[in-house]
Amino acid sequence: MKNYVREGNTISDEQFIEILSIIIPSIIGFVGVVIGSKLSKNNSLEIEKSIMITKFKLEKYQNLASFYNEYLRKLAKIRNLVVRREKDELTLEEFKEMNDQFQDEITDLRRLIRNDLVLVDEVKDEDEKQVKLFVELCDKVYEGYHNPETKQRFYSDSQVSYKAIKEKFDITMEHAFEVMEKINKYLKEELDKLL
Repeated sequence: MKNYVREGNTISDEQFIEILSIIIPSIIGFVGVVIGSKLSKNNSLEIEKSIMITKFKLEKYQNLASFYNEYLRKLAKIRNLVVRREKDELTLEEFKEMNDQFQDEITDLRRLIRNDLVLVDEVKDEDEKQVKLFVELCDKVYEGYHNPETKQRFYSDSQVSYKAIKEKFDITMEHAFEVMEKINKYLKEELDKLL
């Protein structure tokens, strides 16, 4: 049996073991608390980061849904202009002025949509298809109604007829609704992450 001496006091092995049996659990408990708090802090930061990303995506999807809703309204207004021009309810000058205004407003909306798509790109491909449909539609409206006397034509008369342009509006708007449905689907998924 070994004795431990400290400033004139002697401690036996049993006493030393007894002291260690009291101190070691306390030290282990303290180390556990420190490690646990570090892990909890890291876990808390990860959860906080995840919530922030989800909130950010929610905001962007809400913006996209709002922008697409407005975009569809502007498309419907341009379609209405074509109908009214076909029925001679608008002069060519009135048509041009209103058509230019709506197309400028859509161009502004497209810029906003593009900005948000950089940050949430799940519908980026569908949006690019929508842009192509819109550009083709605008070109046909231009040749058929905005400047029907143009010498630089890219489409035949049948492709810029009232019927053909109405069909192109239907295709473009139907696709825009599909994009909106996808945006709303992703919006719901992000919202479910918070609940």
